[in-house]
Amino acid sequence: MIKILQKILTIESTQSDGLDLEHSLRVATAVLLVEVMRADFTVQAEEKARLRQLLKQQFSLPADQLDALLAEAETGADRLVSIPACSTSTATMQ
Repeated sequence: MIKILQKILTIESTQSDGLDLEHSLRVATAVLLVEVMRADFTVQAEEKARLRQLLKQQFSLPADQLDALLAEAETGADRLVSIPACSTSTATMQ
């Protein structure tokens, strides 16, 4: 689990611009919220709307930047390893 969180929060050392750091934190926040939204393996339209509302409220982004953030977060969440799948595999190994 620590490796997953590190992957989400990894910020390259070459980034020196405060905007890059801010963007990375926004993406990490959005990825975690997408993962929470997907936790029950069904995503309702209301959940997506609420996620969008929360990110808009928190980060005060215009619609186009909000759309880009959500797309990046969903892509990032898709690349993560599933924790339940890992724990199931580990349990069967014992």
